[in-house]
Amino acid sequence: MFTKTFLRNASSGINRGFHTYSFKSMPSVARKPAFLTGFIGASITTFAAYESFKYYWPHSTYVSLESPVYSSSISNLEDTIVVDKSINSFPTTLVSPEDGQTKFSLIGYGNRKVTFLQFSVYGLGIYIANEDVAKIPEVLNSKYLSEVFIDKHDPSLSHADNLALALKDPETSEVLINNLLDANIRFLIRIVPLRDTDFNHLRDGFVKSCVRNRLVKSSAPDNLNSGIDEIRVIFKKYRSKCPKNHVFLVETDKEGKTSFIYENLGKHPEQKKVEEVVYLGTVQETVISKALLLNYFAGAKPISNDARKKCIDEILRVV
Repeated sequence: MFTKTFLRNASSGINRGFHTYSFKSMPSVARKPAFLTGFIGASITTFAAYESFKYYWPHSTYVSLESPVYSSSISNLEDTIVVDKSINSFPTTLVSPEDGQTKFSLIGYGNRKVTFLQFSVYGLGIYIANEDVAKIPEVLNSKYLSEVFIDKHDPSLSHADNLALALKDPETSEVLINNLLDANIRFLIRIVPLRDTDFNHLRDGFVKSCVRNRLVKSSAPDNLNSGIDEIRVIFKKYRSKCPKNHVFLVETDKEGKTSFIYENLGKHPEQKKVEEVVYLGTVQETVISKALLLNYFAGAKPISNDARKKCIDEILRVV
């Protein structure tokens, strides 16, 4: 039964207080103003709650409920993308295999080529956590980076044009990407071999990538060596094959830790059915995530030029 509580119109004392009326028992002439009073009160309460809620929403998602949900220029167009015709297409969006909740969007893709022979060894996709995209303009538009590293290239150009030049410069790009990584932006690298390989080869590839990173090697050599030891310990437990068209994932978290995950697609990977997910382990040393990711985004010899170019285009789009 629809009821409404009102303050009794009486002098102070035992006769003054609150009384609850049933709308059904109220005179018809009194029902309309009573209903309007209740409706207006409920609307004001609901709006106040919404205003409070939207600005105190946890920062791990969006500060305001009115903020648009991020999607990359790639994921806007297709659900999947062909990286190499010899392997399955890559999804343009992924959910973290670590927590099962964090959503990632594809920002760059390409093939990894062996330098001296120039043949492709695996296809790769670089994904960013949707919730962390807003940090990119905060970092790259900061006064310090703008004045010291970005806008010094050509004062006659706009900030956006100078940023494009800085991200393509071997040395400046390392500084800028390093600052992005310091902002705890989460990334996920999806690797799919173009020919049969094994975990030993994958391990050696990760170790070589870490060792050849000039910035990390010069600034934190002891931490780098410690992190490489962690990689070796993790991969030592697994000596199995990683066949063509299977999936290997490298995910970094907010603390800079790096997790390695293998998706076993069985004997018929073209069917895209994951038969087993193997969590190899997590490297605690944070310089490893930097050493690996810097090789994808920056430096003179990125792991994939095509992937890096697409990542730069996407970074420029959101700044």
